[in-house]
Amino acid sequence: MRRHDYWDDDESVMHGYRYSLWSCAGCDEATLQWELGCDETDEGFGEELMDEGYFPTRQRDLILPKVFKNLSPELSQLYKEIVTCFNENCLLLCTIGLRALIEGVCNDKGLKDRKLEKNIEELTKLLPSLNMIEALHALRLFGNDAAHRLEALTRGDAIAAIEVMEHLLSHFYDMDYKASQVRNPKKVALDKIKLGSVQ
Repeated sequence: MRRHDYWDDDESVMHGYRYSLWSCAGCDEATLQWELGCDETDEGFGEELMDEGYFPTRQRDLILPKVFKNLSPELSQLYKEIVTCFNENCLLLCTIGLRALIEGVCNDKGLKDRKLEKNIEELTKLLPSLNMIEALHALRLFGNDAAHRLEALTRGDAIAAIEVMEHLLSHFYDMDYKASQVRNPKKVALDKIKLGSVQ
């Protein structure tokens, strides 16, 4: 392991960046770890860890975006940006994006009242799960807090929120597609033959 320390010249508050290069003894793959510390003295790295990160980003808790066959390009892009924000630990933007995605789905389903709360209630006609409706109301409130009070979801809560939205997208934009395949298996097989996917 090689380590390089860097300290700012700010004399009022000591900010220190410490870089650590970690390499695997088996495959020689390297990961750069950076840490930002703060200390009022100039004796070594700061005691208070303010921020840290890795490059490349660790893959352990990243989310891979799903594909929804009938999702519009605009909503698909928004969903992918939400996942990207989560993966890059931009949880405030991720939280705001989740609320925007709920609003986008409501608009796409013809629910365009000025109040998102009312639009979510109207979704009960299309989405018979009361638990899902309550979850959407909670995400709406979290999104409001993120936009107006800069309060983001925690990483664990953001994972759960993204999973809720993926279930919603799957219900509205994927299940119909899958149901049509079940209803017409001969056409599906013919399409595969035309595409050369059947060997």
